[in-house]
Amino acid sequence: MNVEHYFLRYAFPCAYIVKNLGEIDEDEFEFLKDCAINLKPISKDRLEKIFYRAFEKISKYTKEYWDIVVMEKYFKEWHNQEIDKGVGYYATAPAHIKKLSKVYKAKILDKKFNTFLVEYPEGQRRVFDDFVKDAQVGDFVFIHFGYAVEMASEK
Repeated sequence: MNVEHYFLRYAFPCAYIVKNLGEIDEDEFEFLKDCAINLKPISKDRLEKIFYRAFEKISKYTKEYWDIVVMEKYFKEWHNQEIDKGVGYYATAPAHIKKLSKVYKAKILDKKFNTFLVEYPEGQRRVFDDFVKDAQVGDFVFIHFGYAVEMASEK
């Protein structure tokens, strides 16, 4: 998977918010979803334009962010720190939105239809399996908003 798709899989859940703010329309939203799920080509420029808020935050840590290692560090570490600090939108976001916005490692407890029931440090919730279709009960995944984004090790 290239860095654009790695970023998009973590960022896509935020596309719901961007759409609700009127910054993208339904066609753009569906395009992003298709690119994220099916790994279809998408440009860095397009991602930077749509998810500019994320790139503003990432660029506080590094200017060379088009690297999977950097993106992984952002989503699994810096992103949650930004939420805890109340940066930007998170200054006034309700606690439940902050909790949903964080990236967590979770264990799959149940698989039903196109969702997993996962257990994570804050409790349990259902997430979509669109990005990790092969995951099974007992596997570990990273979750963001309502999605299991990628497989995780047990450690």
